[in-house]
Amino acid sequence: MLELELAGRRYQKAAHNRALRSTIDRSKGAIEYKHQNVSAVLHQLGQPSIKGYLPASNYQSELVGTVSRALDLRPSLLDLIASAAKRQIDRPLLEAHLAEEDPPRQPRMPAFGERAPHPVTGQVRPLPNFLELESRNRSIGDLGELLVLHQEERRLRDAGRSALAARIEHVAASHAGHGYDIASFEANGEPRLIEVKTTQFSAHTPIFISRNEVRVSEDCGSSYMLARVYDVRGKPRFFATRGALGIGWDLDPLQYQGRIR
Repeated sequence: MLELELAGRRYQKAAHNRALRSTIDRSKGAIEYKHQNVSAVLHQLGQPSIKGYLPASNYQSELVGTVSRALDLRPSLLDLIASAAKRQIDRPLLEAHLAEEDPPRQPRMPAFGERAPHPVTGQVRPLPNFLELESRNRSIGDLGELLVLHQEERRLRDAGRSALAARIEHVAASHAGHGYDIASFEANGEPRLIEVKTTQFSAHTPIFISRNEVRVSEDCGSSYMLARVYDVRGKPRFFATRGALGIGWDLDPLQYQGRIR
């Protein structure tokens, strides 16, 4: 199903579920839940997951090796993932509507540190972390920022604050290292500092967060917003979280810096 999805071909999850039930003694719900386990493992391995299967992380440890070996035996799938992660994106009309949604129904959202080493050891060949590779695709990141920038301008104009809309700054286009990409405003004139994270994959795809972004989010508090733009190659949408990233996101530090004592 993931291969078909990445290739832009239609399929039916219900038909796949029925086919599995005809060969294994499991209920429809059990098969659905196992797919959710697989989604969580795929994210752990740095791979995208099938849209619509909310990752469920309480899986058996053996599943990590099983999924990793299955990916290793499907070079065509890995080629598709690699191509999607690297491919430059064409910018659609920026006037296109970017709808804001509530966060997906999870108590906390997954996020990774600046680099994510492969979590599987032993006899399994390490796989490229394509989610990290996609996070470095500037054509995808730039498009997400522009979509949110235009959304902010529309929001303030609709609120009768055109003067504030004219003062919005695309910080990331001119300055690096601020810890946010867009300096916008609330309708009452208070600052609204937005970090944009963009993916072509599902809303539940983990993000990569820098130490500086975490620090800035803590310093700025409720003025800080993370806008997660997803499905940017299809029908771009986003949800937003407010305040310190450690509150709304499950931060997983995956790299240490060491110095000799």
